Amino acid sequence: MSLTDLTLRADLDRLLTSQELDQNQVNLRDAIDKVAGRWYGETEPPVKVPGMEWIQQSIGVTLVRDPTNTTWLRKERAFVDMTGYSPVSSFKNKIINGDFLIWQRGASQITSGYGSDDRWLNYHVGSTKTHSQQVHTPGQAEVPGNPIYFSRTTVTSIAGDSNGVAKIQRIEDVRTFSGMVATLSFNARADSPKKIGVVFYQNFGVGGSPAVVFGSHLVDVPTIWKRFAITISVPSIMNMTIGVNNFISPVFVFDAGTSFLSGAGSVGRQSGTFDLSEIQFEAGAHATEFEQRPFTIEEALCQRYFEAGVSGYESPNLIGQASSSKFRVIKRVIPTFVSTNFYNIVNAKIGANRFITTGEFGRYCSAITDSAGQIAATENWTADAEL
Repeated sequence: MSLTDLTLRADLDRLLTSQELDQNQVNLRDAIDKVAGRWYGETEPPVKVPGMEWIQQSIGVTLVRDPTNTTWLRKERAFVDMTGYSPVSSFKNKIINGDFLIWQRGASQITSGYGSDDRWLNYHVGSTKTHSQQVHTPGQAEVPGNPIYFSRTTVTSIAGDSNGVAKIQRIEDVRTFSGMVATLSFNARADSPKKIGVVFYQNFGVGGSPAVVFGSHLVDVPTIWKRFAITISVPSIMNMTIGVNNFISPVFVFDAGTSFLSGAGSVGRQSGTFDLSEIQFEAGAHATEFEQRPFTIEEALCQRYFEAGVSGYESPNLIGQASSSKFRVIKRVIPTFVSTNFYNIVNAKIGANRFITTGEFGRYCSAITDSAGQIAATENWTADAEL
């Protein structure tokens, strides 16, 4: 595409925004796009050439024709597929663990709160639910990108105005997207045609301004995977007071009494099974392809908020012994440290005589014996710094 073509396209786009474009100019713009190798629409282009782009704006997907002109590649993976090298992630997605790769706490939960998939608060009041890790069928094509896992919430609705079930991610820092346009995109399906409510919160934290609820939406979910995109205007935080532990939060509502969550009552009470996959929250008015970050990066992002680990203590011929353990990732705040299991204990007093100091970087531990001899113990633990 020549510099002249680019200049002409820019001039025509300016005319578009000023509503001065007639049909001949529209046709000319489309012709320039074809020269540049672009096709806009939900149906496949009638003429295909290697390297051309097929832009499906409704679902935020751009495909690229492969060099042999036999198949389409998702644009953000085309470089990887054709060269074998992966580009650097842009971190455009503010959701952590949006592809449900990390499950440090376990593969399922029936309790309300954090308990299975990292960074996701699986919440219920009155009604009950089972939340679980599910595996995509290898090679399936309904959800692009070959994701491994998805989230499943099976709901039993119980009558009550304040009852309901929701899935929440609290994104650190209420300043995120303040005064901007942002888009939430996700894949969803249900066991029968149902509705999922989506609502957004700005929470200004302890000592901050009252929470702001905005962007309430209701989507019709089919029994096969479908990608949704919700574009919202995020309120400005001008003149707001920001306190401790502030966040912005997208909330998926599966079941809701009239007073369950502000902005979510229109979902109504419903039982059933709800699946979610590849959730992305990004700046801008259009959904783009889901960002696939390397596993080690996603795991480290999760471990800023929660980490499960194991420590061992051993020292010969001493009455007292001390050790320190560093967390793999510095925590958001000083975490709540819980010892979940002690084993392989040799000559060590575990309990009242054990002294621990915990910080964002790790913890210091001392175990004591009454007489000289080997000290040994192994400990499983968790460090929780969630919002």
